[in-house]
Amino acid sequence: MQSIQASFADKYPDRVPILLEITDKSKIRFSDGSQHKKYLVSKSDHFYHFFQILRNSLKLSKKEAIYLFVNNSGLIKPESQVGEIYSKHRSSDGFLRIILSEYATFG
Repeated sequence: MQSIQASFADKYPDRVPILLEITDKSKIRFSDGSQHKKYLVSKSDHFYHFFQILRNSLKLSKKEAIYLFVNNSGLIKPESQVGEIYSKHRSSDGFLRIILSEYATFG
């Protein structure tokens, strides 16, 4: 596993490898029906940019709300920088593991 982390760091030193998983209870899925997707995101980006990428790729309406949790330990604030969260919460395999959950809205 360390070789994967090292290869990402060597090839993409300004990027963070993110492994996104959608919860089983969620009705949201990627266009291919999967619940998992890998991303490479700039360390200097804020999570609100990543939120927008996800919303577009999942084709979510403005009424559909999502939450991102990092390593099951806490909610990610949209204004947080990707590199900052990565340095605090990366997993032993080198990925920043994020769980996506939808928020039930009415109306």
